[in-house]
Amino acid sequence: MSIKVLCLTALWERPRVAETCFKGLNRLREEFDITVLAVHSGDEMNCRKYDIIPFEYKNQPLGEKWNAGLREALKLKWDYLLTIGSDDLLSNELLRGYSWSAEAEGINRCGIVDLATGRKAIFENSYAIGCGRTIRRDVIERMGDMVTVKYRESAAGPNVTRIPGKEITISRHFWNRVKGATDLVREEKKVPELWRNDINHGLDFSSDTLLNANGVIQKIYLSDKILAVDLKSDVNIWPFETYEKKDFDIDWLSEGEKDAIRRFRSAN
Repeated sequence: MSIKVLCLTALWERPRVAETCFKGLNRLREEFDITVLAVHSGDEMNCRKYDIIPFEYKNQPLGEKWNAGLREALKLKWDYLLTIGSDDLLSNELLRGYSWSAEAEGINRCGIVDLATGRKAIFENSYAIGCGRTIRRDVIERMGDMVTVKYRESAAGPNVTRIPGKEITISRHFWNRVKGATDLVREEKKVPELWRNDINHGLDFSSDTLLNANGVIQKIYLSDKILAVDLKSDVNIWPFETYEKKDFDIDWLSEGEKDAIRRFRSAN
C-alpha cells in the first residue's frame, strides 16, 4: 500500500496500557507506512522508544486536546488520518480491508477486553467509531475552509433563522460571494476541527456529527470478525461493566501484545 498514514492518539496515565497499544502500532508499521503522533499531557511515556512523535498539550477539555493534536499533525506529510485511543489495538486485516479511497472510513463495532479478568464484551454502534477511523487529508483541510459570521444587530426579516446577532458557519467560497451584500458581518478563519473543543465525553459522536455537517461521506467497513479491540483497565471513561459480555477470538495479536495482556492478569 503506497498510502501514507498519520495515526493520531492521545495519552493520559495508564503507561502499561499505552505501551501495549504502541506494540500493536509497531505490528501495523511492519506492513503499512504509518507515522504516529501522540498528544500527551506531561508524560510522553515510551513514545521515543517506539519511534512515536510526542506532542504536549493540556489534558482537558479532551476534544480540545485532540484538535490540538490534529493541528500539529497537519504540519506533517500524509494522505490519511487514522485515529485510535491509547488503549486500542487494530488488526492488519482491518487496514488491508479499507478502500483507501473513501472520504472517511471506519468500523462500527469492536471488542472489549477487561485486562484484570480477561473477560470480553462487544460494543456495536449505529455509526463509525473513533477507534480505527480513517479520514482523507483533503477532507480535513476542506473542513477548515469555513468562516464564522453573524447577522447585524439591525438585521430584520421574516425568516426565523435571520436573528440579529445569531452566529452561523458557512464556507469561505460562499462568504466571498456574498460579503458586502448581506446583513452578515465578521469574518473569522477557522482551523480544521474533528471534535467539539468543550467536551470530555462523546468524542465519537461529536466527530461523526461534524463530518456529517460538512457533507463528508463516511463508509463503514463491515466484518463478522472482531478487527479492533479496546483494552479496559482501572482508568477509563467508560468502564467494562457498561458493555454486553460476549466472547470472541483475537488471534491476530503479536506475541508482544499477548504477553503484555497476560502480564496484566498475572498482576491481579
